[in-house]
Amino acid sequence: MSIASISFRNRSNTRAKSQKTHSTTFFFGMDIMNEACYDCNSRSSMAYGDIRLGDYWGEKYDTDTKGVSAVVVKTPKGMEIFEAVKNRLNVEEVTLNHILAAQSYGKTHFYNRQRRRFLLQNMSGDSDLKEVYTTYMKMFPLKSRIKKQLKAIVKCCPKSVYFPIKKLIHSI
Repeated sequence: MSIASISFRNRSNTRAKSQKTHSTTFFFGMDIMNEACYDCNSRSSMAYGDIRLGDYWGEKYDTDTKGVSAVVVKTPKGMEIFEAVKNRLNVEEVTLNHILAAQSYGKTHFYNRQRRRFLLQNMSGDSDLKEVYTTYMKMFPLKSRIKKQLKAIVKCCPKSVYFPIKKLIHSI
């Protein structure tokens, strides 16, 4: 379990022992990223850098609670660097297509202008984060709110129930 620590301009801090914080909800709701991130040329290109690193999402690692990283080596210099550290890692070779299938590679992310404006205006002041979250969630269509609530309920289930449901959803 990770700890999220967030500092605000008014010098207040909040810490959460959960991956599910209000700020992660805002981020994964796609409405609060930097504007350039919505049409990022680097996200869907292998043209930059010697090595690309990222979280490795996908069906195979649905039940992995520690996290798995994807490493894409693209140049001879990248291979030289990777070979120097490879013996300290648990490495499993997979195809690039396998990695890309579970990423946002090639996808365009959209945001809701009204929700984004609301978040940017209210997160930069002295607003109560819980109130901002409550209002923000009400801005989603009912179907989305129900889906989010069901996901939250399923995440509270024991792993013996949660993981099979997660596997089932990914297989659909």
